[in-house]
Amino acid sequence: MATDRILSRSFVVLVLGAFSFFMSLWLVVTLLPAYVLEINGSEADIGLVLGIFAFTALLSRPIVGRMVDRFGCKVVALAGCIVFATAPILYTFASSVTTLLLLRMFHGLGISLFGTAGTTWVANLVPPGRRAQAMGVYTNSSQVAIAIAPLVGATIHAAGGFLPLFAIASTIGIAGVILVGTVHEDRLPDSHILPGGGFRQALGRGDVLAMSLAVTTAAATWGILVSFLPVYVAERSAGQSALFFTFYAIVTIGLRLIIGPMADRLGRRIMIAPAMLCLAVVMVLFTTLSSATYLYVLAVMYAASFGTIYPTLSAFLVDVVPANVRGSAIGVFTAGFDLGVAIGSYGGGLVAQWLGLGAAFAAAGVFCLIGVIVFLTGTKEGAQNSGHGALAHP
Repeated sequence: MATDRILSRSFVVLVLGAFSFFMSLWLVVTLLPAYVLEINGSEADIGLVLGIFAFTALLSRPIVGRMVDRFGCKVVALAGCIVFATAPILYTFASSVTTLLLLRMFHGLGISLFGTAGTTWVANLVPPGRRAQAMGVYTNSSQVAIAIAPLVGATIHAAGGFLPLFAIASTIGIAGVILVGTVHEDRLPDSHILPGGGFRQALGRGDVLAMSLAVTTAAATWGILVSFLPVYVAERSAGQSALFFTFYAIVTIGLRLIIGPMADRLGRRIMIAPAMLCLAVVMVLFTTLSSATYLYVLAVMYAASFGTIYPTLSAFLVDVVPANVRGSAIGVFTAGFDLGVAIGSYGGGLVAQWLGLGAAFAAAGVFCLIGVIVFLTGTKEGAQNSGHGALAHP
């Protein structure tokens, strides 16, 4: 239930739980390419292993969104945390790419469960007029993890290899289970649940689809960066990819504390469209990467654009749908994000194989321009909808 302030006990503990969740993820994700090669995988296998995580999340989002509407946020979020506490240690048993792919599918289910439930939970906890600010604070939990975890993970791996890395990631995941388990949830009564299925009704909204497709194009840039930036940076002898993610995360953390209140005051569209245009430019600029300084400047620019897009789009989405289909609508939206990451990981790998990694980064920029057009033509700034009634069509 929303209160008059953001920093309630439930909100703070949920943010800490999300930090544990994403810390567990980011300890291992930037080292997975090396693990794929260690178990005799190829560069093409790297894109597949990273992409199937998002693809699994994509396929499960519609079901998970309906689960959130039906059973509440807490039980679904806890299930996701349990998956994240289990999956990393299971990686130690992956002696082949096939086994690793199966484990990545299991791990991807966890991000679907927690990602959908956590975002919906935050939307339910805070007042409508401060949603963008709250989303910015909440999503900063992942940015702090991105700032810390890659370097910590690299240090652990250098000292002891993959076994202690995976074990520590699972232990941190357990902390997330404990934290999320202590948060109280006020649920809507069952009478507010749509018997026909909130997912189908959310999917039928033009504005929900436009925002979901926009986030797909933005997320494709993230998919390429996570999958191929380490290889591209090494190829260009242009600094350290781990520091790119650190700079990106630090800038995003500070930026979201400013962008959230601005979006609440000025409106969502005026923040989102310029950020997407900037993101497209940044991806094209990667084709001329030539030095470490250039890499870290791009990290700041990427943070200013991508760091604005996701929380502001999330707040915009929640504004326009009623609470009784909020989980389903967020399921559609986050499925779009997962699809984008999968496109960036797998599609980027195909483009890189044919035309080189520089062309793959440029293609992501063009894809993002398409997202700007879809967003501007498919949405309009409107009144916030925080009620519990039937889904209203735009």
